[in-house]
Amino acid sequence: MSEERYLLMKRGLYYAPDRQGYTGVKARAGRYREVDALGLDGVTAIHEDEAEDFSPACWEDTKIAVLTDRIEALTAENERLRELLDAWLGLAREHLDTELAGRTFEALERTRK
Repeated sequence: MSEERYLLMKRGLYYAPDRQGYTGVKARAGRYREVDALGLDGVTAIHEDEAEDFSPACWEDTKIAVLTDRIEALTAENERLRELLDAWLGLAREHLDTELAGRTFEALERTRK
């Protein structure tokens, strides 16, 4: 049995999971076997590694919404990592008070700005 690693596309949109409609967003698309496209008029199977994040017929509003969500998630992750770095630097300062450590901390702080 072949793996379900293909996206099916018809009229520029991906099949949604369980063939329940269409989507222009790869992450929301269903995964199927390549043979599932056989015999279906106008349907193309695209391996998931080769499929674009947005199908050719994806609405611009949808692309903007998805990308905005990604930016917000990355911004939150960036802030979380900065807070962890600040905490680590604080702990390291308490335990390492040498000239070398001081220069290291200064260099790290310069990269944060």
